[in-house]
Amino acid sequence: MDDAPAAESDGELVVDVGVLVAHSPGGDADALASFAERVVRDATDELAAATDATWRVHAPKPDPLSDRSARRPSEFLDEAARHMVERPYDLVVVVTDVPVTSRLDRVVPGLASPVGRVAVVSTRRLRRPVGREPTRTLDSAPVRWNAATLVAHLLGHVLGAGHGDGVMAPFTYDPSRRDVPSFDADVRDHLARIAERVPEESVSRGRVRRLAFHALSLARNPGTVASTVAHSNAWLIPFSLPRLSTAAVTPTLILVFSAEAWDVGLNLSDAVAVLFAAGS
Repeated sequence: MDDAPAAESDGELVVDVGVLVAHSPGGDADALASFAERVVRDATDELAAATDATWRVHAPKPDPLSDRSARRPSEFLDEAARHMVERPYDLVVVVTDVPVTSRLDRVVPGLASPVGRVAVVSTRRLRRPVGREPTRTLDSAPVRWNAATLVAHLLGHVLGAGHGDGVMAPFTYDPSRRDVPSFDADVRDHLARIAERVPEESVSRGRVRRLAFHALSLARNPGTVASTVAHSNAWLIPFSLPRLSTAAVTPTLILVFSAEAWDVGLNLSDAVAVLFAAGS
């Protein structure tokens, strides 16, 4: 296992892939890390054949999660981006043992972020496929090869490939799968072209370089970013502020008036208290 990316030699095209292992409390971190590295290597072998480049897999130490609750892929992006910049890596694959949910709150085996160059894979759905099949171990062949196929599929999306035949067909769990399907000819041509723009020799540490990295990602993916912004509901936040303000202020007013009422009540003289009682 490589510890850090090395420089390219003799003009050879090299793509460095970082693996972030996000494990739940009490989970077998070593087993998950070994599984993650194995399936990512299985996936990048097919990508290497499709792109005519050398794909190097770097597996850092596992990153523990605070709980076992389901997470959206966006919750892993900050940590993945940090690893991408600090190492630096060209792509990052996050492998976790907690459920991953889509924007529609459906549990999915994995999702990709072409803008962030991050793929997220959950072993939860792979080990427990829909149906009456028993839970499988990470060492089982179906889990390994379905996970590797999913990683290759998601990395294809990260590199801009759409759905098609072979590994880019919409992913479905196949218990009989024992290898990673190949990319079809059109996708191979696309990946071969795009792979030349993947390595980031200029990325290094520092806030300015990190800003430059994100600016470069924006410049290379204007359509994806624009689509994401267009489908975002962030612009509705200002219209919700009056209701939020009311919700925040009302409890305060209740507490204040309650405190004043108690203060008045406790400081009443006996005569005044009798008058209030009689009047009520």
